[in-house]
Amino acid sequence: MKKTIFKICLRGFLKNQRMRLKNLQVLIKTDDKDLGEIMKEIVLKIGANIVEIETPSKEDFKKIDVLILDAREMKDEFMYKFINEIKEVNQALKVMILTYKNSIKSSILAMKAGIAEEVFFPIEINQLKNKIKSVLEMAKKEKNL
Repeated sequence: MKKTIFKICLRGFLKNQRMRLKNLQVLIKTDDKDLGEIMKEIVLKIGANIVEIETPSKEDFKKIDVLILDAREMKDEFMYKFINEIKEVNQALKVMILTYKNSIKSSILAMKAGIAEEVFFPIEINQLKNKIKSVLEMAKKEKNL
């Protein structure tokens, strides 16, 4: 019930805000199924494509323009190492992380790792939508679509 009401509100909010980003490939990695569905719907409504790969290889990251990574349960060291490794394969990749850690130290580490956007939880749906849209627009400019 709650999820259905949320989806109806989301559809109404995004209805007139579509962007033409059909050539952008977005990978969403989260263990939270509900959050994953919400983000997937936002990305699709904005107009980009969802890449569905359960366990992506380094080669897969060459084909992806945006990675949305739920890092709320990841250790910082592992997350930054992972991001650095995939950025070696695809320097143009835009990474957005979802995290609970809202500190100057974590923001500095995120900048050093080349993270395009940090999303701090808890977050309002409008803020999440705007952050996703912002990262997709960055990727679009870089890709010159």
